[in-house]
Amino acid sequence: MSGGPVLSADGRAAADRLGDRVAEHTAPAARGGTPGWGICAVILTVFLILLALSGPGPLGRLRWRVLVYAGALTYPFCLVHQSLGIPVVRGLLKAVPALGLVPAIALGLCFSLALSAACNHLVDRRAGAWLRRRLTSDIAVPGDPVGRRTPPPDPPVRQPSSRTGTVCQP
Repeated sequence: MSGGPVLSADGRAAADRLGDRVAEHTAPAARGGTPGWGICAVILTVFLILLALSGPGPLGRLRWRVLVYAGALTYPFCLVHQSLGIPVVRGLLKAVPALGLVPAIALGLCFSLALSAACNHLVDRRAGAWLRRRLTSDIAVPGDPVGRRTPPPDPPVRQPSSRTGTVCQP
């Protein structure tokens, strides 16, 4: 028996394809390769640092509307970028080879973001409103108007006592 794994024709084809992709990343960008592993590692590290700062860190308190909207676009973007955005980039590169890789990727990204925004506006918001109404009516407390939950009780009011500096419950 040989020491290495025995690969079928499909396995050899996959291994050859993997070898081609690794060689593409190790080729200098001037010869048509992609950015080196070092550049990719730096970009990934920057995003991981931003992620770490955004959780319990100082960036976690940001409540900018643009960030909320960007968060709403993440799921539709996840759905469309690979199935539609990448074919757009490949089509652009075939139709207009002089365009170059980076502009084609930028156009594919813009296309994917625009399509994600359209999906969010036309589907997610409308379906979200419908689902919210349905779920609210399904979990309504009996005896309350449909779609209304009993509000939580008000917290006790704290009033000062006759002694200064102390607070008591009514």
